[in-house]
Amino acid sequence: MPIIAACGIGDDRGVAAAFCLGASGVQMGTAFLRCPEAATDRVEREQLQNAKDRDTMVADAFSGAPPGS
Repeated sequence: MPIIAACGIGDDRGVAAAFCLGASGVQMGTAFLRCPEAATDRVEREQLQNAKDRDTMVADAFSGAPPGS
């Protein structure tokens, strides 16, 4: 059964770790919250930029929404 890793993967280290742990694929989402198109504000983007591996942040932004929705 294929396993897709998701949630909190924001860089190449997370992708590599997911594959090392047996994932068949990786779904990125957190990384896109820092894009200009995302609804995150400056403070949230800075927190994401400076986050450590054990940090948790809840955002009201949705990275998979089509533009204008």
